[in-house]
Amino acid sequence: MYLQIYCTFLLNTPIATIIRGFDAALHALASKALPRRWCRLRGRCEGETDIDGGLEVPKLSNVLIPAICTAIVSTSTTAAIAHQQWVLPNFFVTDTKDDTVWLGFEHALGDQRFVASLGPGPALLWVTGPGDEVSSPSFAYTGKTRTVAEIELKKPGTYRVTTEEPESHWTKLAEGNEPRWVRMSRDRVVGKKIEVSKRFWSKSITYVTFRDRTSGPLAAQGDPVELVPIDHPNAIVAGKPFRLRVLADGAPLANAEIKVYGDASRGHDASMTVKSDAQGRAQLRFAKVGRYLMSARHEVAAKDDPKADAYAYSVNVMVEARAAQ
Repeated sequence: MYLQIYCTFLLNTPIATIIRGFDAALHALASKALPRRWCRLRGRCEGETDIDGGLEVPKLSNVLIPAICTAIVSTSTTAAIAHQQWVLPNFFVTDTKDDTVWLGFEHALGDQRFVASLGPGPALLWVTGPGDEVSSPSFAYTGKTRTVAEIELKKPGTYRVTTEEPESHWTKLAEGNEPRWVRMSRDRVVGKKIEVSKRFWSKSITYVTFRDRTSGPLAAQGDPVELVPIDHPNAIVAGKPFRLRVLADGAPLANAEIKVYGDASRGHDASMTVKSDAQGRAQLRFAKVGRYLMSARHEVAAKDDPKADAYAYSVNVMVEARAAQ
């Protein structure tokens, strides 16, 4: 459960008043309107935001207040980087003869597949149709355990449902035997020993088919990492091979690890792991009928970036293996 406690109260405490006093004396000629910095105790410390249309926050407070904030959030959890996430639709394939059909889906995180235990928070949601048309959900609600959305599909074909979490910076603090992650970039952490700082990006995808299978939404998107189906993801048969490619920025990613999680998976223990070949191709066989989450990650070292040591990208694709007809 998220704790909605904000650090903005620091700007109205006696400590902040003293800090402002020093700044007023030292930077009277140079002071200017700066964004107020705030954070949430929900396992994350947010970046800068302009709250009052331009609040004068002196430079010393620009350093000390985030330092206090860092100390607070160092005790928090790490939802976004410690749990698997998925997009689960209310159907993968429907043969209904109706002219339209309503698709509902959830975006959630958890350690037990596929039981939502933690909501992902705000994320981008969109659906790509058979003709590559892009639509937003007609209804979306973000709760404590999941985000749910609905959209009316008006044309037969295959649709790609996508959720994308905005890039976020996380820093691992060295604190005794229990290092902690906080949602702050390296340059914002003050007075703490840093093990590593990373910028995270993730996307979760599923495919659904309304009567007729089409291939348009299966095309590569040029993402930092992606799992691109070679075989149709809505035609997977348990025990039969399913082929796909792993790409990074549109190029084949060799030796990439693809982890597969089934309904019985727990934590980060995958039920199956395969690696891509030199052309980024891989082949999977889903032993049983059921839902499976395929996950791939790609990490690259950052160059001359004061905010992060590395960039960590991940993609999660939900599919269903059906019985042979």
